[in-house]
Amino acid sequence: MPWETTLQRTRLVPGALIALSAAGLAVSAYLSAAHFGGPPLTCGGIGGCDTVNSSRYAYFAGLPVALLGAFLYVTLMALAAAWVIRGWDERLMTAFWGLALAGALYALYLTYVELAIIDAVCVWCVTSALIVSACLGLSSWALLSAERPEAAPVQAPERRRGPAGAGSRQRSRT
Repeated sequence: MPWETTLQRTRLVPGALIALSAAGLAVSAYLSAAHFGGPPLTCGGIGGCDTVNSSRYAYFAGLPVALLGAFLYVTLMALAAAWVIRGWDERLMTAFWGLALAGALYALYLTYVELAIIDAVCVWCVTSALIVSACLGLSSWALLSAERPEAAPVQAPERRRGPAGAGSRQRSRT
Protein backbone atom coordinates (compact mmCIF):
# COMPACT_ATOMS: atom_id res chain seq x y z
CA MET A 1 0.00 0.00 0.00
CA PRO A 2 1.35 3.41 -0.85
CA TRP A 3 0.97 4.86 2.64
CA GLU A 4 3.06 2.32 4.51
CA THR A 5 6.48 3.37 5.68
CA THR A 6 9.48 1.29 4.69
CA LEU A 7 9.88 0.01 8.23
CA GLN A 8 6.28 -1.16 8.37
CA ARG A 9 6.55 -2.89 4.99
CA THR A 10 9.45 -4.97 6.28
CA ARG A 11 7.20 -6.42 8.98
CA LEU A 12 9.75 -5.41 11.59
CA VAL A 13 7.18 -3.64 13.77
CA PRO A 14 4.60 -6.44 13.86
CA GLY A 15 7.41 -8.97 14.31
CA ALA A 16 8.67 -7.04 17.33
CA LEU A 17 5.11 -6.85 18.69
CA ILE A 18 4.72 -10.61 18.29
CA ALA A 19 8.02 -11.16 20.14
CA LEU A 20 7.01 -8.80 22.95
CA SER A 21 3.59 -10.45 23.22
CA ALA A 22 5.20 -13.90 23.35
CA ALA A 23 7.49 -12.74 26.15
CA GLY A 24 4.50 -11.31 28.02
CA LEU A 25 2.62 -14.56 27.51
CA ALA A 26 5.55 -16.52 28.96
CA VAL A 27 5.61 -14.30 32.07
CA SER A 28 1.83 -14.50 32.48
CA ALA A 29 1.85 -18.27 32.02
CA TYR A 30 4.54 -18.60 34.70
CA LEU A 31 2.54 -16.45 37.12
CA SER A 32 -0.68 -18.31 36.24
CA ALA A 33 0.97 -21.66 36.93
CA ALA A 34 1.77 -20.49 40.44
CA HIS A 35 -1.90 -19.64 40.97
CA PHE A 36 -2.96 -23.13 39.98
CA GLY A 37 -0.57 -25.03 42.22
CA GLY A 38 2.60 -24.86 40.18
CA PRO A 39 6.05 -24.38 41.69
CA PRO A 40 6.58 -21.36 43.94
CA LEU A 41 7.71 -18.23 42.16
CA THR A 42 11.39 -17.44 41.92
CA CYS A 43 11.69 -13.73 42.49
CA GLY A 44 15.32 -13.03 41.66
CA GLY A 45 16.43 -12.22 45.19
CA ILE A 46 13.99 -9.34 45.52
CA GLY A 47 11.26 -11.33 47.24
CA GLY A 48 7.61 -10.42 47.34
CA CYS A 49 6.40 -12.31 44.27
CA ASP A 50 4.40 -14.85 46.27
CA THR A 51 3.05 -12.08 48.50
CA VAL A 52 1.80 -10.10 45.50
CA ASN A 53 0.60 -13.17 43.59
CA SER A 54 -1.47 -14.41 46.54
CA SER A 55 -2.95 -11.04 47.56
CA ARG A 56 -6.59 -10.18 47.01
CA TYR A 57 -5.44 -7.81 44.26
CA ALA A 58 -4.15 -10.76 42.25
CA TYR A 59 -7.74 -11.58 41.27
CA PHE A 60 -10.22 -9.72 39.11
CA ALA A 61 -13.80 -10.99 38.87
CA GLY A 62 -12.66 -14.25 40.45
CA LEU A 63 -9.95 -14.90 37.86
CA PRO A 64 -6.22 -14.59 38.48
CA VAL A 65 -4.92 -11.35 36.97
CA ALA A 66 -2.02 -13.35 35.53
CA LEU A 67 -4.48 -15.49 33.56
CA LEU A 68 -6.19 -12.35 32.25
CA GLY A 69 -2.73 -11.13 31.26
CA ALA A 70 -2.16 -14.35 29.33
CA PHE A 71 -5.43 -13.79 27.45
CA LEU A 72 -4.35 -10.21 26.74
CA TYR A 73 -0.99 -11.30 25.34
CA VAL A 74 -2.55 -14.04 23.18
CA THR A 75 -4.94 -11.47 21.72
CA LEU A 76 -2.13 -8.97 21.13
CA MET A 77 -0.07 -11.68 19.44
CA ALA A 78 -3.00 -12.63 17.19
CA LEU A 79 -3.56 -9.01 16.16
CA ALA A 80 0.13 -8.53 15.35
CA ALA A 81 0.19 -11.83 13.43
CA ALA A 82 -2.83 -10.67 11.45
CA TRP A 83 -0.86 -7.54 10.56
CA VAL A 84 1.95 -9.74 9.21
CA ILE A 85 -0.48 -11.84 7.20
CA ARG A 86 -2.85 -9.13 5.95
CA GLY A 87 -0.45 -6.23 5.70
CA TRP A 88 -0.97 -2.84 7.28
CA ASP A 89 -4.51 -2.43 8.50
CA GLU A 90 -5.10 0.57 10.70
CA ARG A 91 -8.12 -1.09 12.32
CA LEU A 92 -6.03 -4.03 13.52
CA MET A 93 -3.35 -1.78 14.91
CA THR A 94 -5.88 0.51 16.56
CA ALA A 95 -7.35 -2.56 18.27
CA PHE A 96 -3.83 -3.64 19.29
CA TRP A 97 -3.11 -0.14 20.59
CA GLY A 98 -6.37 0.02 22.56
CA LEU A 99 -5.75 -3.33 24.25
CA ALA A 100 -2.14 -2.42 24.99
CA LEU A 101 -3.32 0.89 26.47
CA ALA A 102 -5.85 -0.89 28.69
CA GLY A 103 -3.21 -3.41 29.76
CA ALA A 104 -0.62 -0.72 30.49
CA LEU A 105 -3.07 1.34 32.54
CA TYR A 106 -4.12 -1.70 34.56
CA ALA A 107 -0.46 -2.66 35.04
CA LEU A 108 0.22 0.88 36.27
CA TYR A 109 -2.61 0.51 38.79
CA LEU A 110 -1.27 -2.86 39.93
CA THR A 111 2.24 -1.44 40.32
CA TYR A 112 0.78 1.30 42.51
CA VAL A 113 -1.01 -1.38 44.56
CA GLU A 114 2.28 -3.29 44.96
CA LEU A 115 4.13 -0.24 46.21
CA ALA A 116 1.49 1.59 48.22
CA ILE A 117 -0.82 -1.09 49.57
CA ILE A 118 0.81 -4.54 49.53
CA ASP A 119 4.29 -3.17 50.24
CA ALA A 120 5.90 -5.90 48.15
CA VAL A 121 7.24 -5.98 44.60
CA CYS A 122 6.87 -8.84 42.16
CA VAL A 123 9.67 -8.68 39.61
CA TRP A 124 7.61 -10.80 37.20
CA CYS A 125 4.66 -8.41 37.48
CA VAL A 126 6.92 -5.43 36.82
CA THR A 127 8.41 -7.28 33.86
CA SER A 128 4.93 -7.83 32.44
CA ALA A 129 4.12 -4.15 33.02
CA LEU A 130 7.25 -3.15 31.11
CA ILE A 131 6.41 -5.53 28.26
CA VAL A 132 2.86 -4.26 27.82
CA SER A 133 4.17 -0.69 28.05
CA ALA A 134 6.68 -1.47 25.28
CA CYS A 135 3.81 -2.89 23.20
CA LEU A 136 1.89 0.33 23.78
CA GLY A 137 4.87 2.51 22.89
CA LEU A 138 5.72 0.63 19.71
CA SER A 139 2.12 0.44 18.52
CA SER A 140 1.67 4.17 19.28
CA TRP A 141 4.73 4.94 17.19
CA ALA A 142 3.50 2.71 14.35
CA LEU A 143 0.10 4.37 14.27
CA LEU A 144 1.42 7.91 14.57
CA SER A 145 4.21 7.53 12.03
CA ALA A 146 2.15 5.88 9.30
CA GLU A 147 1.59 8.08 6.32
CA ARG A 148 -2.09 8.39 5.59
CA PRO A 149 -3.46 8.54 2.06
CA GLU A 150 -4.76 11.92 1.10
CA ALA A 151 -8.48 12.05 0.80
CA ALA A 152 -9.67 11.95 -2.76
CA PRO A 153 -11.98 14.77 -3.75
CA VAL A 154 -15.60 13.79 -3.57
CA GLN A 155 -17.27 13.77 -6.93
CA ALA A 156 -20.96 13.81 -7.52
CA PRO A 157 -22.19 10.60 -9.10
CA GLU A 158 -23.00 10.82 -12.78
CA ARG A 159 -26.66 10.93 -13.61
CA ARG A 160 -27.68 8.07 -15.76
CA ARG A 161 -29.75 9.19 -18.68
CA GLY A 162 -32.05 6.91 -20.52
CA PRO A 163 -32.96 7.13 -24.21
CA ALA A 164 -34.11 10.49 -25.44
CA GLY A 165 -37.56 11.27 -24.26
CA ALA A 166 -37.50 8.65 -21.54
CA GLY A 167 -39.19 9.84 -18.47
CA SER A 168 -41.13 12.54 -20.19
CA ARG A 169 -44.76 12.03 -20.93
CA GLN A 170 -46.11 12.78 -24.30
CA ARG A 171 -49.75 13.59 -24.36
CA SER A 172 -51.68 12.61 -27.32
CA ARG A 173 -54.24 15.07 -28.54
CA THR A 174 -57.28 13.42 -29.76
